[in-house]
Amino acid sequence: MQNKQFRAAVLQISPVFMDKKRSIEKYCDYIVRAGREGADLIVTPETGIPTYPYWRNNFGYTSPETVRPWKDTVLAYYENSLRIPDDIGPLCKAARSAKAICVIGCSEQDTRPGSATLYNTMIFISSQGEMLGRHRKLMPTHSEKIFWGNGDASDLVVMETELGRLGGLICFENHVYWFKAAMAVQGEEIHGLADALDDLLV
Repeated sequence: MQNKQFRAAVLQISPVFMDKKRSIEKYCDYIVRAGREGADLIVTPETGIPTYPYWRNNFGYTSPETVRPWKDTVLAYYENSLRIPDDIGPLCKAARSAKAICVIGCSEQDTRPGSATLYNTMIFISSQGEMLGRHRKLMPTHSEKIFWGNGDASDLVVMETELGRLGGLICFENHVYWFKAAMAVQGEEIHGLADALDDLLV
């Protein structure tokens, strides 16, 4: 167990709604600012880029007339979800500039040919601007399944960092004992809890 003290920043920032490019730019600005203020570890909300789909239960898609807004919104959400590693260069650069480890919540496009799956994802970036890993939510909660596919256990990982052994789970995953046990058995010391409303570090 490391005893090193560090300063963490929880960035409660909104995205530029459904605009991947401008949301990344906004996040980068806040990451750099947090680094200047002495943050060693920076975390952002669940699927902050491009946004959390709070509207998922609010469409009356029961006829050809009512389905169009739903279809257009789902397509826009897909197009504005991040491709990893293609889209994360600016975030990595910001982490390096801030000299801080960053945990970024996003909606992620699967880059496998032929797949159009999205994932609810946490991206872990080192203070040197290198991607340490990612965690895809293993089981989207309730109607989240409309948007995101299932992750798998290969992403239940803990990463060695200069601050300690870092991991994280997303929202309701933190109520699942087996997921938490998987992190504990790997010696996790710093835990990121991503949620649509806030982010915590424990």
